Amino acid sequence: MFSHILIGIGIGIVISFLLTFWWKNRKGQKRISLPDPDSIVRRKEQKLVEAIRRRKEDLSGMTSQQLLDEFKEIMEEDE
Repeated sequence: MFSHILIGIGIGIVISFLLTFWWKNRKGQKRISLPDPDSIVRRKEQKLVEAIRRRKEDLSGMTSQQLLDEFKEIMEEDE
């Protein structure tokens, strides 16, 4: 009789732990956040500036088409 009560209490504790962990994991899956679009743009701009600095080219003498081609090339390298 006494052992049945202890077994019941043990099973109840195990079930409560399982439910607790399941509930915490379930709530954690709902909190999926997307990255901020502004931070993505800033990161891309920073990568572009770093790539241009790495190349150490004089950009002042370039035409707008050359700058655009350079930008496209750097963005393709980033992907």
